[in-house]
Amino acid sequence: MHMSMLEKIVMNIWNGVPRFGRVIEEKTENKWRYVKVNWVKDDEHEMDRQRVVDLRGYDKYSDWYRSDKVRVIDPSKLIDKLSEL
Repeated sequence: MHMSMLEKIVMNIWNGVPRFGRVIEEKTENKWRYVKVNWVKDDEHEMDRQRVVDLRGYDKYSDWYRSDKVRVIDPSKLIDKLSEL
């Protein structure tokens, strides 16, 4: 049995841009775990998503991410590492 990812803080890299958020839902489909994330300050991704909808007439993105496409992070450890730069 897998550990729940609910409420975990995660990151995902989209077009070379790190995205950060908190898992708000999870489900299993075809033996894969999927999570829905409440992304924060995700303006670049949302603008691109809307642009694609405007151009193609449909949304190619899903709000569900396979669990191996996001990584659980510890924000304080990440901030510590970045502050060393």
